[in-house]
Amino acid sequence: MAGCRGKHHIENLNGNSIEVFGHAGMGIQSTYPMNSAESIQKCLQTEADGSEMDIQMTKDSVLVAYHNEELSENTNFSGMIHNYSISELDQLHYKSTPFRNYKLAVPDNLFSNINIENKRFTFDCKLYTTANIDVFIETYARALARLIKKHHLEKRCYIESQNEKLLLELKRLLPDCNLFIYRSVFSESLEIAQRLQLFGITMSTHLITKAQIEEAHRNTIRVAIWNVQSRKDNKEAVLKNPDIIQSDRPEHLIKIME
Repeated sequence: MAGCRGKHHIENLNGNSIEVFGHAGMGIQSTYPMNSAESIQKCLQTEADGSEMDIQMTKDSVLVAYHNEELSENTNFSGMIHNYSISELDQLHYKSTPFRNYKLAVPDNLFSNINIENKRFTFDCKLYTTANIDVFIETYARALARLIKKHHLEKRCYIESQNEKLLLELKRLLPDCNLFIYRSVFSESLEIAQRLQLFGITMSTHLITKAQIEEAHRNTIRVAIWNVQSRKDNKEAVLKNPDIIQSDRPEHLIKIME
């Protein structure tokens, strides 16, 4: 993404360029389910820099792309992803009428079967489990590190989490990766990012101001924003000069960045 060539001058830590990511693929208004292989692949076929996706782990340590904690909210299964093996989840499908033929996306399979050259990914780590959380975090971190190394994404991905222990473990396993703390209060996010020496912070666009983004930049902390759902949101997000926008309308955002 070359950056905004319109009237608005962008000032951030990317050299005056805002990276455009689809939110879980093509976003909440897409004809595809969020986090589905079809939605992510469609996003990668646009001029977006890449796609964000939510990452959960099965009980046999396979990473899948799915957002909600409870499967019954929009699939024919119930409970958590971590309650099932990947083979058991083969029978899962989305249950709302337009999405009944769509299956759960497995990032390893997806990356192995499509062209991801020159594309970037944001992995939003969802740590939903009833197991011992410390053991779960260690297993999850190793699984994510394997995925990233296998597909040579160390310098082409961002990893975001609300959990400090996970970020520290990933920092040990993936020293070249760019880690983001994901919280809802700017001052808390900035403090954690500085203390843990992280690459950036992730926040809802509605919970961070342009002035706060400038403060993060003065402290060499990059800012990714999400909850950018409409054309109006896209325009307002660009004016804040973040480093990354995870948009639910990526094609529109690309147009206004030209």
